[in-house]
Amino acid sequence: LSNDHCISDRKCPPGQTESPDEPEECIPCSNGCETCNSINTNHCYSCSIGFIFYDNQCNSYCPKGTVKSENGDKCIDCSEGCLSCEVSNISICHSCKDGYFIYNNQCHSQCPPGTFQIENNHECVECPTGCKTCQQLNTTLCLTCNDDYFLYNENCYSSCPNGTSPLETKQECIDCLPNCNKCDVNKQPKWINCGTGYSLYQNYCIEDSECP
Repeated sequence: LSNDHCISDRKCPPGQTESPDEPEECIPCSNGCETCNSINTNHCYSCSIGFIFYDNQCNSYCPKGTVKSENGDKCIDCSEGCLSCEVSNISICHSCKDGYFIYNNQCHSQCPPGTFQIENNHECVECPTGCKTCQQLNTTLCLTCNDDYFLYNENCYSSCPNGTSPLETKQECIDCLPNCNKCDVNKQPKWINCGTGYSLYQNYCIEDSECP
């Protein structure tokens, strides 16, 4: 019995299911359901035309964090952290959920090494070349460097500038003494090469005119 009409084979029409209390009676499924569970009519098995299936519910649109399948009959979860993503590739994110930051079309709970998170934009931006971490308010200034780079004046160098020496234990460049072009602070004597007009004397660079 459905809407006071008898139907054949005791099969309910679309959008209805058999009553658990009265097996010969049909009861309506929740809105949008074409077929549903007879005990819980909010639990959908399939959807009516114009509705999309997701998590045993039928909706008129896909919830955030999901994307409509290519044939348009269901919603598919985007990859973790994604608020919106590509239909053809759910791992390609367009935007991220709160607490996640986008970088290279991926959503991260923490920005990868060599990048820095911008809170207001939910994105990670790259630090300068060689930087492992950089300053929050000025991403052009480095705090630490990648392997094989040395920190000097908040920049990362593959080799230390003239007048400085790499400190092996700290991965940073240390200033040589004044007038010294080249030195090695890890060895004794430290001073190797002096600037123009200066000469090395007893491990220091002195003016040529002062040479004994």
